[in-house]
Amino acid sequence: CYFLGYTGLTLLPPLWALQGLLLIAGLGWGTFNNLINFLLTSATGGDGRKILAVHTMYSIGAFLAPLLLGVAISLGFSWRVPAGMLSLLSLLLIIVVLLMPIPVPSQSRKQSDGKSFAFLRQWRFYIFMLLLFMYVGTESSYNGWIVSYLIQKRGFPDAYAQFLLSVLWVAMIIGRILIALISS
Repeated sequence: CYFLGYTGLTLLPPLWALQGLLLIAGLGWGTFNNLINFLLTSATGGDGRKILAVHTMYSIGAFLAPLLLGVAISLGFSWRVPAGMLSLLSLLLIIVVLLMPIPVPSQSRKQSDGKSFAFLRQWRFYIFMLLLFMYVGTESSYNGWIVSYLIQKRGFPDAYAQFLLSVLWVAMIIGRILIALISS
């Protein structure tokens, strides 16, 4: 899904097709993200520090992406070149997922784990979900808005606006490292 979505984006389709392609890319990323979180939890026994270390790699990639896009733009390349490269790199995700061992819960664990939705009656769950909603919404909005704002309203060159987006991801990297240290 991710590969198809980003490959389609490089074709610069009309708006309705762009929306569909982003839906497909989002489905791919959402599936992969959930799979990675499941595998991380299984492999680490839920060790928050180890999970945060892996998620820090995501932040490093997100930090590098606008820098590389800025370099490509400043060298005169179209945005389609980095988008196409991302599409090709996403093929590696398919290979990794196909080769990744996915742990299957043992039969005794299945029997001992009673499914309970009691957490839905706890107000803390809803506070956590609200915080998560606000965090992800803020992060996504900032990522999608700051470059356009800097270019259109503040007159920044395209490449410089991309570089400034990386500042957000430096803060995310530092925050994830600090949280990993604190959570020990």
